[in-house]
Amino acid sequence: MRTLKILFFLTLIIIKLEIITQPQNASTPHVDIIVIDGTINPAVDDFIRESIGRAKLNRAQALVIQLDTPGGLLTSTRTIVKEILGAPVPVIVYVSPSGAGAGSAGVFVTMSGHIAAMAPGTNIGAAHPVSGGGQEVKGVMGEKNARKYVPFLGTFFFFILTSNLISLIPGGRAPTDTLKTNLALSGIVFITTHVLGFKE
Repeated sequence: MRTLKILFFLTLIIIKLEIITQPQNASTPHVDIIVIDGTINPAVDDFIRESIGRAKLNRAQALVIQLDTPGGLLTSTRTIVKEILGAPVPVIVYVSPSGAGAGSAGVFVTMSGHIAAMAPGTNIGAAHPVSGGGQEVKGVMGEKNARKYVPFLGTFFFFILTSNLISLIPGGRAPTDTLKTNLALSGIVFITTHVLGFKE
C-alpha cells in the first residue's frame, strides 16, 4: 500500500512538471511581458523593438512593458516611442513595482503606450532635461534644452486625446486600429497647419 502511494505521488509530480514545461502555444491567448529596469539607452531600444516583433510573431494579445526608469537618452526615447506607436500589437506600459518611477524619458515611453498603468506607490516624474549624472540642467542651457521637449510632448498629448475621442464616436474604431491612427494624425496636422497658418 505504501509503495502504491509513493508511485501515485511520483506520477502526480511528473504530470505537473510536464504541464509546467510545456511550450506556450501561439494559438492560446496570452500576453508577453518584458521588464525595463534602468536607464533608457540604445540597448533598451533594441530590446523593445525585438520584443514587439516577437509578440507579433507569437500572436500575443498585447505586450506589457513593466517600467522602472530614472530617464535616459532622448534619441533612444524617440525611437522607442515610434516603435510603440507603430506596434502591430497593443503595448501596455506598466510602471511597477511599488516604489518604481518613470522619470524624464520614462514619461514619454509611458505616454506612448496604448494603455498606461501604474502600480500603487509609483510615480511619474518631470519630463525635464538632465545632465549625464542625472542632475537637473539649470539656467539658460536648461531652459533651451527644455524647449526641445515641448513639441514632442504636445504631439503625444494631442495624439492620445484625438485617438480617445475617436473611440467615443458610436461605431468608432478600436484603439489600435490603423485607420484610427491615420485619422488622429491627419486631424492633428490639419488643425496645426491651419492654426499656425493663421498666426503667420
